[in-house]
This record gives sequence, C-alpha cells and structure tokens, in this order.
Amino acid sequence: MDIGVFPISSEVIVTAGVESADKKPDHTPPNAPEYGLTIGNLEEIDPETVKDVVTADPHVAPGGAIYAYHTHVQYNAGSFPSINASPRFGDGEYLVYTVTNNGQIPKEVKVSRKISVTLGRWERFPTLYVQPGETLVRVFRVLKDEESHPMQRNFNFGVGGSSDYKDNADVTVSLVQYRG
Repeated sequence: MDIGVFPISSEVIVTAGVESADKKPDHTPPNAPEYGLTIGNLEEIDPETVKDVVTADPHVAPGGAIYAYHTHVQYNAGSFPSINASPRFGDGEYLVYTVTNNGQIPKEVKVSRKISVTLGRWERFPTLYVQPGETLVRVFRVLKDEESHPMQRNFNFGVGGSSDYKDNADVTVSLVQYRG
C-alpha cells in the first residue's frame, strides 16, 4: 500500500519542541455551521433569515410539532438524552433547535441521522459548541421528500457532555417545528 505523494521530496525538515504536560487540550473549536448543507430532508439555514420563526411562541404561532419546549435538564457526567425527531414537510417548513448552556463547561450540540442500522454509521451536521451562559440557535428547513422511507427522515438532536467527570451539566433545550 502506498501512502503519500510521489515523487518524494529529497529535502526533509524536522522540528522538535517541548510542551507542558499540564496544558489541557482546547475542547471548543470555533463554531462553523454549514448553511445550505442538506442531510436527508433537512437543510441548515442561517437563523437570521427567519427571525420571526425563531422568536415565535409555538403555542400561539401556527406550529407543527413540539418535540421539546424549554426543557431544563441537569445531569452529572454524561450527555443530554438526545431527542429523536422525524420532521415531515407537512408539519411545518422550519425546525428550530435551541440549546442554552446554564452550566460551567462548553457543550457540544449535535444533529445527526443514522444511515446504517447494522454498521452504526451516521451522517452529521457540523458539531457546534455553546459556551457557558450562552444560547445557540440552529434552524433547519424541512424539505419536501415523499420519496424517502420514514427512517431516512429520523434525526437525533443531542447535547454532548464533557470528558471531565466533574462536569455537572445544566442545559435548557427546545426543538420545535413551525409552519412558515
């Protein structure tokens, strides 16, 4: 098996350095949503383009489905139980996922769907991080997709824990589908 590019350069530069073993790795890469990325029947869009939907009360606005609404969860050393949702186009054009981090450590916010039941493979939207004291809002356009099997429209919305077992997580989560 060949790994690399041929022909091999005749000049090799090696650098060495020492880092402190006390330095902790940075667990919070910059947030980088991919607006326009489509997985299954969901397309992530910029929340700024649908501000009226993001701020709407699902109990008053013409809503389609409330999977979770201002659900406050506290847990120790683990992950928020992911919300399993199968958004259908007929139930609303927009799916709004809001995570508020009331805790002390940044949290991973994940959206994915299983593409292989037996192999455990997943398709994922970019993992974003919500900092302590902040709220992250993700908006997905629900696309018309009558051709696919319902399992192809089944998504997991989760909040990841920290590798630090002293982390007492405290999050508030909403997942609401709105008619635009």
